[in-house]
Amino acid sequence: MDPRYRPFYQHVWAFCWPILWWNLMRLAAVQRKVKRNIWVTVTRTGQIRVRYIADAPVRRVLPEWSARWERPSLASDLPACLAALLPCPSRLAVDASWAGHAKGERPLPGAARIARAPP
Repeated sequence: MDPRYRPFYQHVWAFCWPILWWNLMRLAAVQRKVKRNIWVTVTRTGQIRVRYIADAPVRRVLPEWSARWERPSLASDLPACLAALLPCPSRLAVDASWAGHAKGERPLPGAARIARAPP
């Protein structure tokens, strides 16, 4: 006897155990066929009543994995034609006109001629 069915046999009258055994075999066959959990109730005479059958398992589709740096959402919004005009780190060490400026920022052309507005 399967230990899972012990409460059923304790509930059913002893002279009805063959009926219970037959119904449990039928229940096990149905459960193997549908591959779902089944909730049942058992009467004193060994009759099994199916109360609920679980939903079919949903197969989850896992998202495709990609490296974080390859995600398009992390890409720059800057057009490629303007990206060529930006200073790259390799040019920072070579270009002497950037020396002496904070954080390697190049001064704007004619920056000295730009007047500040009055406060």
